[in-house]
Amino acid sequence: MLHVGRDREGRRRLAEIAVLQRGVDGVLDVRTAWHADAGLATGAGILHRMITERGVA
Repeated sequence: MLHVGRDREGRRRLAEIAVLQRGVDGVLDVRTAWHADAGLATGAGILHRMITERGVA
């Protein structure tokens, strides 16, 4: 999931990349993989694994 936001000057930018993952209880969870202000986050490993499994990287 890509989250586009506005910076302090009002310009649009990519603010966050997140992955969606269904838990064992069936509930959908959103994990941030990267955030423009904070860098890599807990979902980065999940995103890397998903890309690798699809043979993209």
